[in-house]
Amino acid sequence: MREITIAGNVGKDVEVQYGKTSGMAYATMNVAVSRKVKDKFESDWYTVRVFGEMAEACGEIKKGERVIVSGRLQLSEWTDKTGAKRLSVELMADEVGRSIRVKKSEGSNFDSFGEPKTHEEIQF
Repeated sequence: MREITIAGNVGKDVEVQYGKTSGMAYATMNVAVSRKVKDKFESDWYTVRVFGEMAEACGEIKKGERVIVSGRLQLSEWTDKTGAKRLSVELMADEVGRSIRVKKSEGSNFDSFGEPKTHEEIQF
């Protein structure tokens, strides 16, 4: 099985569409996974396909949001208008979620959250 998990930023707002005959919801999103190479960042872009209720939930995801996606890779081969064979790889999502990344500061990992609160300070 070709399973993969990626974490990256969505390239544009996710738009949910519905199949003409099935009525099933589907969405496509492009996710940039970035890494630092020497003094600059490089990104690999993944095309992610989402279906059903999960696609409808993904409609709330906006450009720039960080997501984590798990699923399987699907290879597709086709012939273009010029007769050349083409190949694409897409990530068929089994799970999609928002990623929370906290900026670390000097010292403890908890510094980014501020001082801990007492029960009296927490409003319910």
